[in-house]
Amino acid sequence: MKKIEEIKILVLGDIMVDKYIIGSVDRMAQEAPVPIVKVKNEYRTLGGAGNVVKNLSTLGVNVTFFGCCGDDDNGSFIKNELEKLMVNHYMFKTRECTIEKKRIIEENRGVMMLRVDREDFIVHEADFLIEGDFDYVIVSDYGKGFINSFLMEKIERFTDKLIIDPHSSNYTVYKKAFLIVPNEKEEEFGRRKSLELKYKIITMGKRGMLLVDYSDNLGESKETYIPTEEVEVYNVTGAGDTVVSILSLCLSLGLSVYESAIISNDCANYVVQKSGTSVVPKDIFLEIFEKRSGITL
Repeated sequence: MKKIEEIKILVLGDIMVDKYIIGSVDRMAQEAPVPIVKVKNEYRTLGGAGNVVKNLSTLGVNVTFFGCCGDDDNGSFIKNELEKLMVNHYMFKTRECTIEKKRIIEENRGVMMLRVDREDFIVHEADFLIEGDFDYVIVSDYGKGFINSFLMEKIERFTDKLIIDPHSSNYTVYKKAFLIVPNEKEEEFGRRKSLELKYKIITMGKRGMLLVDYSDNLGESKETYIPTEEVEVYNVTGAGDTVVSILSLCLSLGLSVYESAIISNDCANYVVQKSGTSVVPKDIFLEIFEKRSGITL
């Protein structure tokens, strides 16, 4: 079995900045029937495909990332954060602005009161070459234009290692993949599209996951339900990113898709109990991994 530090994962996708403004509310505005938020804290972190990168890097995986941003302060922030994580990155500055999702949170109850998105849509067709070999390749598609047919052609040679976190509006550009990981809404759309897959894992929130196995090559599929432990959900932001990250890591370590799905399900259950966009600390991952696989890393 490989060491985690020997694993190489390629991530391609829509990177963004998640900004959080946290404060208290004790009165309403006079000029409109809206609450006044007294800001106590604010911070920003990598979001979208950047959260996939952060999940993997935190665990010690060797990550290479391809994405795009704007020539602005958020774009500089993304580059600096990737460098702190020691990620090999190729950032194309082709957006008018870096995608930002700003969330205003009431501190006492942890309730999101408002989300403000700043974004544009691009079709990225810059000529670039992806060199080297990778254990797995993750396409983290948030439907902002970076993932398109042009880019998918660039990674055709990785089809047997490809894990896709899809966006429902983009199913026409996915042709072949080892594994696709839609939520229920994305799956409803995806059923109408013809894809060549080995496996599919449908994430269903509190109801767990459904693993669909197409690998017997006989035109039949096998479904396995994976339940989740009931916990108090604080924030679901980034849970899907955690799932695809942990799946790619566990598969790279030699586990089966079923074993990897169980571990990723447990890890997602951990992050939804945390505030903001969260990642699984390495000690927690190792604890879950050993408990579920019986293997000490």
